[in-house]
Amino acid sequence: MRTAATLAATVAAIFLLLPLFVLGVSWMLQATVSTAVLTIVLRTAVAAAVATAIDMMFGIAVGYRLSRDPGFRRRPLRVLLQIPGHVPQAAVGLALVMACGGMLGSGSSWAGYALVIVAMVFVSLPVAVEESRRGFDAVDLHLERVSRTLGAGAGKTFRQVTLPLAADGLLGAAAVVFARAFGEFAALAFVVPFPLTVGTGIYQWFSQGMTEKAVELAAIGAMFSLLSWVLVAGIRLWVGRRLGRFRG
Repeated sequence: MRTAATLAATVAAIFLLLPLFVLGVSWMLQATVSTAVLTIVLRTAVAAAVATAIDMMFGIAVGYRLSRDPGFRRRPLRVLLQIPGHVPQAAVGLALVMACGGMLGSGSSWAGYALVIVAMVFVSLPVAVEESRRGFDAVDLHLERVSRTLGAGAGKTFRQVTLPLAADGLLGAAAVVFARAFGEFAALAFVVPFPLTVGTGIYQWFSQGMTEKAVELAAIGAMFSLLSWVLVAGIRLWVGRRLGRFRG
């Protein structure tokens, strides 16, 4: 059984990593990094960071409520919050363009950029809620009760006990949300030719026959995502050690 599991893991790793390896080799053979590509990656990263900040504000609040109030999980509001994750993302993009068509019609690049952020928030908010809930689920309720019995109010307990203990889980949630927003394509495809993101830029350049530029953008975008993931993983490890693993 162990041998079969190891073989399955090896095959899965090769299946997942081989395309990225080929992409990286293709880009290294070109050995080019253009200003246009760096601008698109930076623009996408800033938009994804803003979308992540917005998502996490709502995700932490709703995720905490879901974690601490089992009855809330059965209410229609939770179902409604999950709808964007179960709708084709292309449909989401078209719906946003139809709802915010006036912004695009203005011809302003800032309006298009704002719509990019709105689309990122829309598709990644359900992820923020669920991942934040998992982070709070990992916190020992007994520690919160002890804090309350010692005279701390609900707000103080949340700030000084719950949030610090859930920090590594919430950082993980933010990393997943950022990756989801940074790599979004389908919902943003309808914003083209307004500010290109990594996903829409790769598709547009490839469809126009600019394969080398598309490969360059894909490789730099993937490298940026990987470095972001490594950074967050390092921060989570540091936070976990600082907490001393107080969880039960």
